[in-house]
Amino acid sequence: MRRTQARLKKHSLLTCVAMLASLLLSTKAAQAYQGFGTTTTGGGGGTVVHVANLNDSGPGSFREAVKQGNRTVVFDVGGEIVLTDYIYVLGANITIDGFTAPSPGITLRNRGLIIRGNKGAHDVIVKGLRVRGSPIDGIQIAYGAYNVVIDHVSVEGSGDENMEITGGSHDVTVSWSILGGPGKNMLIKYDQPSRITLHHNVFTRGLTRNPQVRIDDVGTPATGTTIDMRNNLIWNWGIGYGTLVWYGPRANIVNNYYSSSGDAITVSDARAYVQGNESADKIDINREGNEPNPFPAPVIVTQTACTAAHSILADAGVRPLDSVDQQFLSAITIAPCSGAPPALSVSPGSLSFGATVGEPAPLTQTLAVATDGAETLDWSATMKTVSGGTWLAISPASGTAPSVPTVTVNPFGLAEGLYQGTVTVEAGTATNSPQSIPVTLVIDSPPTGLETLQIRISSDSDDGSENGNKTVTTSAGLLYPGKSYLLAFRFIGVTIPSGAIIESAVLHLFGLGNLNKTINIRYLGEAAGNSAPLDQIPEDLSRRRKTGAVVDDIPGPWTAGDFNPSPNLRSVIQEIVNHPDWVPGNSLTLFIADNGSTANRSIGSFESKISPAKVAGLTITYQVP
Repeated sequence: MRRTQARLKKHSLLTCVAMLASLLLSTKAAQAYQGFGTTTTGGGGGTVVHVANLNDSGPGSFREAVKQGNRTVVFDVGGEIVLTDYIYVLGANITIDGFTAPSPGITLRNRGLIIRGNKGAHDVIVKGLRVRGSPIDGIQIAYGAYNVVIDHVSVEGSGDENMEITGGSHDVTVSWSILGGPGKNMLIKYDQPSRITLHHNVFTRGLTRNPQVRIDDVGTPATGTTIDMRNNLIWNWGIGYGTLVWYGPRANIVNNYYSSSGDAITVSDARAYVQGNESADKIDINREGNEPNPFPAPVIVTQTACTAAHSILADAGVRPLDSVDQQFLSAITIAPCSGAPPALSVSPGSLSFGATVGEPAPLTQTLAVATDGAETLDWSATMKTVSGGTWLAISPASGTAPSVPTVTVNPFGLAEGLYQGTVTVEAGTATNSPQSIPVTLVIDSPPTGLETLQIRISSDSDDGSENGNKTVTTSAGLLYPGKSYLLAFRFIGVTIPSGAIIESAVLHLFGLGNLNKTINIRYLGEAAGNSAPLDQIPEDLSRRRKTGAVVDDIPGPWTAGDFNPSPNLRSVIQEIVNHPDWVPGNSLTLFIADNGSTANRSIGSFESKISPAKVAGLTITYQVP
């Protein structure tokens, strides 16, 4: 239900710490998100803020850490934060990562977490938190909040809903979480909430609202998909009810597992696609459906209801489980699943990418690799391209279903045209292995009036590094972006005219090792009209004057054996070519500086074997006024 906003206490702002946390990424913390709103990066690329104590408020507190946006909140302490007021997320582009806390993790006690669009909250990721004993809502997403991901959390004992998604909030995913009693588990209602995904959650010991999905009190028909609910475990609602869809929504209720007396699924004055749900009580619960086809929703790795129930018991919530969740899950018993040998499912059936010569690589896409049976299914993937070399990659290239590998394309060096490839996924025990997914890449020419320059490091003295001891080397076979290193890349003979308008600039780095390590780096340039050669004398790189323009990045995993694009460095290159001493044919130097990293990756240099195939490249697209 709607609630009057709790009064916020006034506290001083937390000092932002611009060094990257030592992120202890468990499987749960690192899983790819699936569902509506999951394209958000949360606080990725922003400031990293450390919660240094368990105080209700004040410097170093969790409350203080979420008073601004554009940040990732990590925890240097573990334990209970006993609250006297609700914690409001007051900004956009925030990641709250409870998995970074040491044992026993982070628990909010006596109040919960509020994410409201009218407080500026959107593009928020919350993971690895427990909420216990909130008098109203445990986690509230309301008043138009959007692009919100709630993953691997646990909420128990709230006075109203354990979780509420209301007030026109949209593009929200709740996954791999535990919601437990005593009264109402989840409400989705008011002002056309829409595009909500629920998958791989436990709803247990809640008498009602497991969840309740409702547009409003008069039944205004939804204009799009309200909810896509699949692969959830709904258990023991006692004399109450399970899932209630009424008064206007459009819902997909697919492959969920229910067990309790009373009504499992009820659809009234609503449209619902209801298929594949199972009842441990042997009740035909799919009869409530009134739509022959599902409403549009993002691809989710979907298991059978029974298989999903076992997966949920093994992985949902904040691991290791506290005593509350141990009691919840130990009371749930799912019989072994039965059926035919598993079939391999890979979706979507094809992938299409588009790029422009000289522009950054297109966004990555994902494949959903799943099985329809209970048997564990190991898979592996191979890539093949018809032309253009090795522009296609998948990561990881093997795993256990269900999985969501990422497919990337790298257009660097490719001319305008159509390129075709195939991702083939094999699983030895599946009845229908292998599955082949065609991939197309269409590269367009730059817009009229734009010119593109592609250049590479051309000598062994034009790439190098300076370590924490200020020692400079230009002869190393590997370069190490990240902790304690300043890297330099000098490009000679850059033919961009003075006064050119830079549209895009991308640095391409050849990935070699430790490419999943988390690094926090800053791209910048030398503030000079003609960059001097690199010199192996102490501090040669750090003493050079740097551009005011910088681009900060916490990159996702890079691809081994291929070039990995930087963010758009347009502002950095623009400052260089605007320098009064710049003329066509001069040299420029780009730097990659440590910005708080705790690890390093390794990339190619001019000296890497086979030289110089692994040297850095630079693509600049510009126009001349």
